[in-house]
Amino acid sequence: MSQGYHISVKTTILNFFRRIFKLSVFENGLSYLNTTFLSGLSGKLIPPPYLYKNGSIREVKRNGINFNLDLSDTVDHYIFFNYYDHSLELFFEEAKNANVILDVGANIGWTALRFASINPNATIIAFEPHPITFQKAQDNFGRNSFNNILCLNIGLGESESILKIYELMDNNSGMNRIVLDELDRPFKEVKIERLDDVLESRSIHQVDLIKLDVEGFEGFVLKGASKILTSSNAKILMETDDDFLKNNGSSAWGVIDILKGYGYQTFYRSDKKCFVQAGDDLSGCHFDMLCKK
Repeated sequence: MSQGYHISVKTTILNFFRRIFKLSVFENGLSYLNTTFLSGLSGKLIPPPYLYKNGSIREVKRNGINFNLDLSDTVDHYIFFNYYDHSLELFFEEAKNANVILDVGANIGWTALRFASINPNATIIAFEPHPITFQKAQDNFGRNSFNNILCLNIGLGESESILKIYELMDNNSGMNRIVLDELDRPFKEVKIERLDDVLESRSIHQVDLIKLDVEGFEGFVLKGASKILTSSNAKILMETDDDFLKNNGSSAWGVIDILKGYGYQTFYRSDKKCFVQAGDDLSGCHFDMLCKK
């Protein structure tokens, strides 16, 4: 069993029956049902990623975009079976009139490709520091005809450096993250640059949209982006996980305070569908947050 999964007796029994749904005819049927009113049922039948062997490759088209997916990885599995992140779906609408879009924490390229399909005239810069995940993103970009995506194999932070990105879960590349403490897990050393420097070198002085999902390293990314975030009116959709942020010396309120310093005024949390208010207890929170000036 892959590290990071704790399987209950009930789930173990369900998994016994779910294995039959690994047959391709059932996989395709379940991926379709997951887009319908029967998604509650299909979700119970879909075999989880850890039931698939590493290298369980499927070539598919989703939202008109071609992908090469490994069903043993949670991110790929999520795309194949048509799970939807409603926060992202709403944010994709914002891409229609954007000129410059940043995908910080691009993983295998799903969000960057969706941005490109919605707005083929936008300049899209994606950042993915993990070398293997970066290559998977490049492969997916190459399977499509969009020519407005630039993917950089670097991470973003407060200063230029070399840091370790840890592979914390065997079946979930989305959980790969930079942690400043030393951990007893596999890792890759990755190059870190400041967003301000990256954009300045490309003569980009305005940004419209930023998707920011770097598993607790958000505070450092924001500190290295003071110039562009002060001068732009970029809308930011940021994953906000207080525990992950605290692992790197920050917090949910810490990243909000950084953004307030750049002129951001409204912070909308997707889980409770409300704005963050002064005095809210964000301890241990996990939600996507839309940040605007």
